[in-house]
Amino acid sequence: MDTFVLILGIIVCVAGLYSFHLYYSSSLKLREKLEYIEENDRELKRTLIKGLIYRFNNNEGNETPFDFERFVANLFEKHYGGNAIVTESTGDGGIDIEHFQGEELYLGQVKCFDETNTVDYTPIAIIHSQMIKKGAKGGFIVTTSRFTENARKYAEGLDIELYDGKDLVNLWIEDVQLEVEDSIDIIPSET
Repeated sequence: MDTFVLILGIIVCVAGLYSFHLYYSSSLKLREKLEYIEENDRELKRTLIKGLIYRFNNNEGNETPFDFERFVANLFEKHYGGNAIVTESTGDGGIDIEHFQGEELYLGQVKCFDETNTVDYTPIAIIHSQMIKKGAKGGFIVTTSRFTENARKYAEGLDIELYDGKDLVNLWIEDVQLEVEDSIDIIPSET
């Protein structure tokens, strides 16, 4: 009887080790696939950011930084609702977009920069000053680039959201996904 229990114990241990080996191997393969997807996702987003920069910040292109302001305003309007208005290009006090959500006003500034130009605290200070003057609930700065660490620290506690290039592309991708889902909903199903 002791020999039978010993052999049964060995069989259970071997089966458990084999199951663990299969699980570990499949989890490694899954991890490799996820890393591959994440890397391609990062590359896709970098390409989209570069495309936005080329589209809106290129002397050869047909679209201008003012068109970039309209692009961001439309994106915010679709994503957050309300009414986003692009201000006049001069005499706007540093405000590019006024975004009304019900009775609440949010003020924004956009910067179409390449990755070598980072955004410092200056636009944050301008938006904050204008928020106080106009009684706005909050503000936002959107850039195709990124913010300096000092800019991020400066914005803390000021009700100003910072959207770097990665955040902007994520918002854009979400908007496109919602449009695709909405268009799928209106396609009649075959009966």
